[in-house]
Amino acid sequence: MVSTSLPSDISDRLTEAVGKFDTPRETMIKVKDDFLEEMKLGWEAGQGAGAPPEASSVKMLTSHINVLPRGHEAGIYYALDLGGTNLRVLRVVLSAEKKPEIAENRKPIPHDVMGGTAEQLFGFIASTAKELTDKFHDDDLMPAGFTFSFPMSQSAINHGKLIEWTKGFSATGVVGEDPAELLNKAFKEQNVPIYVAALCNDTVGTLMTCSYEFEGCGTCRVGMIIGTGTNAAYSDPTLGNLVVNTEWGGYNFRNVPSVLNCYDEAVDRSSPNKGKQYFEKTISGMYLGELTRLATLDVLKGYSAHLPEFLTKSGLDTKYVCAALEGDNLGCDDEVIMTVFRQIGEAVLERSARLCASALSAVAQKCNIMDSEKRHMREVCIVHGMPRSLTIGVDGSLYQKGYRYPQRLDDAFAMIIGKSAASLVHTVHNSEISQRLDEVLDKFDVPASTLVEVKDDFLREMRAGWEAGKGFGAPPEASSIKMLNAHINVLPRGYEKGVYYALDLGGTYLRVLRVVLGKGEKPEVAEHRKPIPKEVMNSTSDDLFDFIAITAKEMTDKFNDDGDIPAGFTFSFPMSQETINRGTLVEWTKGFKTAGVVGEDPAVLLTKAMQKRDVPIYVAALCNDTVGTLMTCAYQFEGCGTCKIGMIIGTGTNAAYSDPTLGNLVVNTEWGGYNFRNVRKVLNEYDTAVDEASPNPGKQLYEKTISGMYLGELTRLASLEVLKDYPSELPEFLTKGPLDSKFVCAALEEDGLKCEDPVVKEVFRTIGDAVIERSANLCAAGLAAVAEKCGIGRENKRHMREVCVDHGMPRCLTIGVDGSLYLKGYHYPERLAMAFSKIVGDVMASLIHTVHSSDGSGVGAALMAAAVSQ
Repeated sequence: MVSTSLPSDISDRLTEAVGKFDTPRETMIKVKDDFLEEMKLGWEAGQGAGAPPEASSVKMLTSHINVLPRGHEAGIYYALDLGGTNLRVLRVVLSAEKKPEIAENRKPIPHDVMGGTAEQLFGFIASTAKELTDKFHDDDLMPAGFTFSFPMSQSAINHGKLIEWTKGFSATGVVGEDPAELLNKAFKEQNVPIYVAALCNDTVGTLMTCSYEFEGCGTCRVGMIIGTGTNAAYSDPTLGNLVVNTEWGGYNFRNVPSVLNCYDEAVDRSSPNKGKQYFEKTISGMYLGELTRLATLDVLKGYSAHLPEFLTKSGLDTKYVCAALEGDNLGCDDEVIMTVFRQIGEAVLERSARLCASALSAVAQKCNIMDSEKRHMREVCIVHGMPRSLTIGVDGSLYQKGYRYPQRLDDAFAMIIGKSAASLVHTVHNSEISQRLDEVLDKFDVPASTLVEVKDDFLREMRAGWEAGKGFGAPPEASSIKMLNAHINVLPRGYEKGVYYALDLGGTYLRVLRVVLGKGEKPEVAEHRKPIPKEVMNSTSDDLFDFIAITAKEMTDKFNDDGDIPAGFTFSFPMSQETINRGTLVEWTKGFKTAGVVGEDPAVLLTKAMQKRDVPIYVAALCNDTVGTLMTCAYQFEGCGTCKIGMIIGTGTNAAYSDPTLGNLVVNTEWGGYNFRNVRKVLNEYDTAVDEASPNPGKQLYEKTISGMYLGELTRLASLEVLKDYPSELPEFLTKGPLDSKFVCAALEEDGLKCEDPVVKEVFRTIGDAVIERSANLCAAGLAAVAEKCGIGRENKRHMREVCVDHGMPRCLTIGVDGSLYLKGYHYPERLAMAFSKIVGDVMASLIHTVHSSDGSGVGAALMAAAVSQ
């Protein structure tokens, strides 16, 4: 890349910084030779059990397997993948037809299971597996591979001991024990017809997948991960083709220290494992972004222009480097800054590929490339179009998205071992669809740091919204969150008594509810529901409100009610509200065209109709379904006394809360309008497509990323992108949009999705899971901002460990939630809980509890009437 108009001092420093990442051929050969020596020392010292660090920095662990798949395997096998926040159980059917048939049961792992006991954790795994075996009526004892991605010493192919927990797990009774034995025990207790045939490592698994897919070549001998972390495994012909897991990330450049520079040292110093994993810190995606950032800051020291946030905050993600190299300005219009950033990013990525190729060349030499395979140097596999000598299966985000990373590896191989030998080394990803799937999943991934940014931005928008509108709705130029005054500052406490009515108008049905409240008792609810005739919806205000009054009178007459009974009126149309029981209709929606109502007060019109018909009801409160959800929760959990938030997450979404800084005034946020003003990176091209096809482009962006109205279509569009050019016919639910989110949830539950193609099904389910996961993560970010407005973690510190005896939860904050996505969105409540932990930490997250709070538009409206009239 050519820099333009760089000041001379910056240009000089840039040349110096880029030079520090330069890795010439002679250095690469030294690294290859040193790495090969470390591999030999590692095996000799540890004999497969792991070399002690004083003997070698490359552990060289035996995987206890010396056979690779050849493509002719047949039968039913299970796989269990434990290593992150989700558990995956796969049923894989292998046959001569080649393409495996895969069914998957994926579940988020609850926090109380991750931190519970061995019995809870392995019982959870077994029960999840049993759901799949029961579904397919499997009863014969079937072998399974168990991917247990934690530090482990392995004594046999199916036995090992956990050294320590990582990744947030802390289940007791597992460290020092054999996870295979614990799982087999759980299988027996629950009568699951599975046994652990192999304990697996993801890198070894990559080698197995490649060997199966490229069986025609017969020489897939190396598997490599190069993404956030890195590792390699290979089949060693000198050890009877035993598969060795190198754990190469620990390689320390013992005899080639010149590779490391001052930026490597800075990254190492700030890491949690100082002095270790040097190879990983120079080549993997976890660290390349930060190396680029530090070097860029060094070059730009003294530069007078304002530096962008991606340079001033530590821990830069490598994806920003790749995006910049692809032409993205990352929101920075300063050409000097972007020229420096891109040139250093290019140098950092190039060094990564060269060092990676150096180590792979050493592994290739261990596989006897250029020795026993000389006769195959020009023999080409007809099926896959590549030499038979050495195929390397690769997975990982850096290989797939690291700005020409595969080509960089090829070029580096040619530099190290020459073009002739390099022509025998081919890196492949397992499939094009798999690669595109990984790319799409990355677009829906929202890391914890970004969630915190969303939370902070959301909080700023809430504050700006209130300041600009003072409760009457912020103008869009001031804030994307309206922050409307609900005109009530009292919540039900559970001791309300009496008879109250609720009238719910907002769809094709009118509901009239009679709610009887008594201390310590569950509300007694009677409901009268009527479809609203089309002619009434399109007639006059007298006709509409007379219809409501007549329906209400049928209920009051049935129960012989008289007097003056307060009612909550849920009027779910755009309205400006002046007081608790007064407002003005702005416009009709949902098919209503009743004349004489727009610009008028629906409460006054209804009261007039009630009086005309002698209905003993008056409107005590104009209600919103979200505020009603808060009321229902406050009444239900009165013992805790701290239900301060109500949320709807279904077809649409909204939240309301009681603000302690405003005298406990209830604020209806109308948060669906939040537009990610300062965190646009959350949105991807599928969000853009959904937004452009909507009736309100450019608006309600938060609602379009988290609510059920849009998640199905996001999943459909992303699935079509992954499956482009797929040879089989795609099912109708993918080809016709927009798609209802219920299909996504059905697919994740393995229930009711009409699709027999395992590839289509797996792509759709995997993307659907990512879309729902992002929804829960972003929803939790908004809730965390609202929680902060409620004072969570500040004024409630004294209650941090005080537990409500009646409901078994901390007194700090209870959130009442209603909506189809919360109830049916495939573990949505558990996803919210895990997201809270990522955003505010485990301690604060333990103080936030979501509970189902139903019928906010009905019972909630009656409770609102009770709260303001007592």
